[in-house]
Amino acid sequence: MMAVCQALGLARSNIHIHLRRSASWLDGRTGPTPIGDEQLLSDIREQITDLPSYGYRRACALLNRQRASVDAARVSPKRVYRVSSIPGRFIANNPAWPRGAIPHAH
Repeated sequence: MMAVCQALGLARSNIHIHLRRSASWLDGRTGPTPIGDEQLLSDIREQITDLPSYGYRRACALLNRQRASVDAARVSPKRVYRVSSIPGRFIANNPAWPRGAIPHAH
């Protein structure tokens, strides 16, 4: 087994664990998207309609202020980032400035 693991570039301890798992083992990291993402996305869009250039952290802060006023649970900035970073669901990132486009004072 050592030669096979070396050839594949895998750790023997990891292979040992995989071989000893039961057939009913499921990876807990995979699963459906958390419930309520569509509602969260509509709440975010509602908060940033006036200033669409807001980033996810500022949008999260606005959303948490609004939720605190109605005694609702806070939202994690990581969750706001995850929900808003799915392609086609949120505002696109600002394009980068081309090099040399910004004049510098000497």
